[in-house]
Amino acid sequence: MSLLLPLSKSSKWGFAQPLPLALYAVGFIGLFAWFRWEQHPAVPLVNIDLMRQRPLLVTNIVGVLLGFGMFNNNYVSIFLLQAPKAVSHGFDTSVMMAGLVLLPAALAMMFMSPVSARISTRYGGRTALWIGALAIGTSFIARPFMVGSIWQIGLGVAMVNCGVGIAYGAMPAVVMSYVPANEAGSANALGTLTRSTGASISSAAFAALLSSLTTLHDGEQVARLIAFQIAFGMSAVLALAAAALAFSLPLTPSILDQRR
Repeated sequence: MSLLLPLSKSSKWGFAQPLPLALYAVGFIGLFAWFRWEQHPAVPLVNIDLMRQRPLLVTNIVGVLLGFGMFNNNYVSIFLLQAPKAVSHGFDTSVMMAGLVLLPAALAMMFMSPVSARISTRYGGRTALWIGALAIGTSFIARPFMVGSIWQIGLGVAMVNCGVGIAYGAMPAVVMSYVPANEAGSANALGTLTRSTGASISSAAFAALLSSLTTLHDGEQVARLIAFQIAFGMSAVLALAAAALAFSLPLTPSILDQRR
């Protein structure tokens, strides 16, 4: 909370003021103290030494990056759909209509989970992970240009969610392939936490972005189109970085055996 609050309020508070700097300090000190504490118990809640090994560390970084993009895909799209029609990019939809536009995207993510399972079974979770991340990144590249109509926005969200379904479906398998069986539960829990952390950072960062690039309409500040396009561009860069990191992960013994 102490890390996310000053980030979300950066357009009002600034970055170099005493209050946000103090909150950042509290957050980082608390995080450091937790890491130190977890290294002492005989049976820690999270095995920090194991999680610091490169395969798991990279996988969790990928989780943060993908969580960032996944949340942005829905969060920013809802703001775009509900923007007033008087601005060039607005559609003035209701909350219910915005939800209905995003419904096919949710179904797309669900239907891609079996595809992720097949890729993981045949080629390994690592392959499914980088393919999913690459699909997310390439879809986000297209999203800044798919803002001219409601159906384009809905299609763009669905395209990203197809990649999310593949990548998120593969992550537990990737994690379990790098840890002993007795650490699988805590390792997967930490993986879920990293994805949630990425989503939390995304909500704060894009709230700051949308509130800083605005235009005045009927006495209210409305996010400009460039703010949405920057948000999609940032997510594209991070998702492609996640794909590169996932591709760099070492092959597991089972996949190496299949290739011999």
